[in-house]
Amino acid sequence: MSVSGVKSSFEEKNTTIQATCLDITNAKSSIIDDQSGLSNDDLSEQPSTSSLDKPQSEQSNERNCETNSSTTSIQKYLDIYIPKMIGNLPGFCREWGATLGIASLSMFGCEDSDTYDPNQRPVLLAHGFNGNAGSWRCFRKFMQERKVHNIFSVSLGFFLMSTITDYAEVVRDKVEEIKEKTRQNEINFVVHSMGALVVREYCHKFAEQQDITVRKVVSLGGAFCGVHVPSICTLVPLIRDLLCGSECIAEQQEKAAADDITHYYILSGKEDIRVPPESVQNDRAKHKIFEIFPDVGHMEMAINQKVANRVAEILTCEEEV
Repeated sequence: MSVSGVKSSFEEKNTTIQATCLDITNAKSSIIDDQSGLSNDDLSEQPSTSSLDKPQSEQSNERNCETNSSTTSIQKYLDIYIPKMIGNLPGFCREWGATLGIASLSMFGCEDSDTYDPNQRPVLLAHGFNGNAGSWRCFRKFMQERKVHNIFSVSLGFFLMSTITDYAEVVRDKVEEIKEKTRQNEINFVVHSMGALVVREYCHKFAEQQDITVRKVVSLGGAFCGVHVPSICTLVPLIRDLLCGSECIAEQQEKAAADDITHYYILSGKEDIRVPPESVQNDRAKHKIFEIFPDVGHMEMAINQKVANRVAEILTCEEEV
């Protein structure tokens, strides 16, 4: 081949290489432009090459963490609760009315029984988040009208620096006081919302130490399986215990599944958006029944007369689940 032929062939190949490089550059630029138009959610769906080298167990844990983070984000919280509130305005108004009513009752406190019926087990009422013994003032009156005696209530205290275990210790001290007054070693509980976790913690950690048998726990909107809250709220230790999937709840669920003594009556309001009925249907208690009250919200459960009448029926009945 002549020198001119070699030169011509070299120029053709060089032109082809330059064209290929130009195509690659244009393709890369196009990809960058496309990605710049993606939302954060779209980008999060793109596979991460770094995760491919990780063990499957680590990838699973990361996915769980991402799910929990997403579930407890402020945006997710608003996406869940705001539409439900707007979609049921009458129920929303009743719920806030009940919230204000319980807050007002909390200002007046609640006295324990002065006389004791030896034929009935004592009943201890455990309130929900940021409440006190006075939260039960109305509910207590309804139960007394249905011949429920030996009623006691406990104020768990300020929530900011407490944990579920701290509150369970308060219950332990109250139970000891009740035991001395009534001379009985068996007790029933009525619990609302967070109080369900507190009492279950007491049952698993302290009841046997005190030689106490917990026969019945009647739960009103009890958060046995946890709640969803905005991420910022988890800065409070107590709320970390209340969070769905927390270590506290996982341990309680495992022990409840093996509990042959305590019988759980899980009562929920159909309009409860804080602890929806479906959120507690998977509770692992070995002995339980589950009931739903129509047209009743979360806070309403603690002041509703129909609910109180059903609770009185459960407590005065000798039969268990």
